[in-house]
Order: sequence, then C-alpha cells, then structure tokens
Amino acid sequence: RPRTPNCRGTINRQALETTYYNDSGIQTREIAGVQLDFELRNNLLELFGAHADTVQIPADVHVEITQLFVQSVGSRICANQLCREIAARYQLDIEDVVKFLKQCIWTRKVRIDLFNTFLIDRPLRREVRDPLEVYADWFARN
Repeated sequence: RPRTPNCRGTINRQALETTYYNDSGIQTREIAGVQLDFELRNNLLELFGAHADTVQIPADVHVEITQLFVQSVGSRICANQLCREIAARYQLDIEDVVKFLKQCIWTRKVRIDLFNTFLIDRPLRREVRDPLEVYADWFARN
C-alpha cells in the first residue's frame, strides 16, 4: 500500500524551524511554490541548478565576461550565440560559459526578465519587474 506523507512530521518540523529562527531574530513565512509566478518559479529552478556549479573560467576575466552579458541584455543576440562567442574569444568551454551566465543571473549581476521564460536560444530580455519588489511584502518585517 502506498505511503502517505507524514503531515504531522512536516508540521512539527516547520514549527521547530520557526521557533529556532524566531529565537535568532529571523522571521519566517509559510510560502508555497504556487504563490510564485509560474514563469518566475520555472526560471529560478533552472538557474538554481547551475548556481553552485564550478566553472573553469579564470577569475581575472569574470568582470569582463559579466559586462558582456550585461551589454547583451535587450539586444537581438541569442544567449547561446553570445556564449559561443565568449567561449571562442577566451578559449573557454561553452558549457562553463552558459553556467557562468546562469550564475550571473542568479546573483543578479545580470538582470533579465524572469517573469518570461528564460531560454538559452533566445535573446536576454530586459527586466521589466524586479521579483524582489513584486514580492517585497514577503520580506517586510512585521
């Protein structure tokens, strides 16, 4: 017979976490994924997958490459084409450049429209709405 999720265990864990965080002065909120915009949620999942990956890109060119990404936002060049050009120019692995682009978006060094689907074979769209502003009430102190 299939096992059902242990709801009581989940509730107890959340209560315990809330208590620990509150004791440390950290406010918590119960938020479900469905409360986030669908496209934003999908984009964040895609970006999160690369955020901690190691990339073989020399640190001394990080700023320069990041600036190339920033300059391309809103242009007609597709992200994958830009990544290929950067990989060729700096003699880097294309997968590392793509991961680095995703990391730059994740860390908000490159700001794109996260409320529309991020696709590597499309141009990077300019940010229209800042997700942190859209959901600012989630981060407000009570």
